[in-house]
Amino acid sequence: MIGQKQIIIFITTLSLLGGAFGYGYYKGTVSQIEKFAAEKQKLQEEVVDLESDLNVKAAQIQTLQIEREGLIDGLEQAAINANGASAGGISTTGGLRRLERRWSKDSKSP
Repeated sequence: MIGQKQIIIFITTLSLLGGAFGYGYYKGTVSQIEKFAAEKQKLQEEVVDLESDLNVKAAQIQTLQIEREGLIDGLEQAAINANGASAGGISTTGGLRRLERRWSKDSKSP
C-alpha cells in the first residue's frame, strides 16, 4: 500500500514539475513578446527612414518639374522671339533647317 510519505513526495514532485513548467512557459512568453516588440520597433524605424527618403525624393522631383517648366517657357519664348516668328509656315523662319540641324546624326550638339 502507498504510504502517506510517498503521497507527500509524489505531490511535492508533481508541484515542482508543474511550477517549473509554468515558470518556463511564462519566461518563454515574455521572451517572445519582447522579441516581437524589438522587431516591431526595428520595422517602425525602417518605415520612418523610408518616409524621410521619400520626402527627399519628392522634393527633388518637384524641383526638377519647376526647372522643366522654366526650360519649356524659355523654349517657347525663344520660338516666339525668333526672326520671322510672326509669319506663317515653317519655311519662312528657317525652322525646318533648324530642326534638321538639331536632330541630324551629324549634329555636334549634346
